[in-house]
Amino acid sequence: MREFSRWVALRPWMQGALVAVFGAGVILLLGPGSSPFAAVLRGISGAVGATAVMMMIRRRERRASGVSTAEDYVSLDDRLRHGEVPDSPEERAEMGRLVTDRLRRVRHRRWALIFLFLMFGSVTVLAAVGSGFRQGALTGVLSAVFLAWITWYGARQQRLLRRMAAELASAAPGKV
Repeated sequence: MREFSRWVALRPWMQGALVAVFGAGVILLLGPGSSPFAAVLRGISGAVGATAVMMMIRRRERRASGVSTAEDYVSLDDRLRHGEVPDSPEERAEMGRLVTDRLRRVRHRRWALIFLFLMFGSVTVLAAVGSGFRQGALTGVLSAVFLAWITWYGARQQRLLRRMAAELASAAPGKV
């Protein structure tokens, strides 16, 4: 799975295609009466925006970490996700800059989560009022699953970043 993730990470078009397919599936799940063609078009339009945002974030992180190629960035990101501290001093410095940048970006995580909970709660209520109980309940279940996942994943990433920052500050390379 790790090799597949690295392969996909090096190909933004593949990430966009996966987001388009997943988006079209969610659209068809939430609105079973909608046209599959319209769902695919909506999935593609969302995927284009998501891919553009992802590429912008990656470009900024590459500049912040100081790596020169996309392969180096993907390798650094993969090692960070798995808690592996690089052995060479220049890779440790690059990893340290990437960790510092990500910790700086997640400093307002709590307020973002509050906003997401309010937004998804509002969408669920509007779906229930406007489309009926079935779609409101389905939207509520999907919202609850997504919010639980994003809360867990964000806390996990924050713990990993803090541990990695502490490990990089120490002298001994290894696995966090």
